[in-house]
Amino acid sequence: MDLRRSACFVALLALAGCNNPAAGKGETCTWRLLPLGAAQTDRREYVGAGKRVELRVPNERTDVEPDAFPEGPLKIKQVASGSSCDLPAGDVRVRNSIYLSEDESRLLVQEYSGSNDALVLYDTASCRKLTQLDVSGSKWKLQPPGVVVGTDCKGDDLTSCSTMRNYAFGNTCQSFDATSSSNR
Repeated sequence: MDLRRSACFVALLALAGCNNPAAGKGETCTWRLLPLGAAQTDRREYVGAGKRVELRVPNERTDVEPDAFPEGPLKIKQVASGSSCDLPAGDVRVRNSIYLSEDESRLLVQEYSGSNDALVLYDTASCRKLTQLDVSGSKWKLQPPGVVVGTDCKGDDLTSCSTMRNYAFGNTCQSFDATSSSNR
């Protein structure tokens, strides 16, 4: 009887791993830049698409190619089901700093408002904000298995920073866990 219970427990663990896209991957999240292009010639909306997820962003300034999208809501659409949700209106989102996780369950967005600058993680199914990392006045770079943040920088490159902090994304790609820090 104990052998049968053990086998059921192992089967349950395996099934639980099927529902967790990051299960078995340790603490490694793989990201890819989500390029956004104009959906129409009038530049009123920009679109970035993965295989299963599409991101739609309204654009207020149609006279130039935008570097950022100010304060409007972003719509995430699930391609297969057609369901969608909106990231709430809020901070300015940086166009070339929007990343989609490999399994397309998470969105990483650089957002800023005034003197505040943050990396924000969102769930693509619910548009729920998972967490954010303050990167105000810092340089940052995605470097597997996480992100490196440099402070007290003398130039535009991370190598010019006197303090470096490493953060992992957690085993479900939904947190910023400090892993190490160094001073130069």
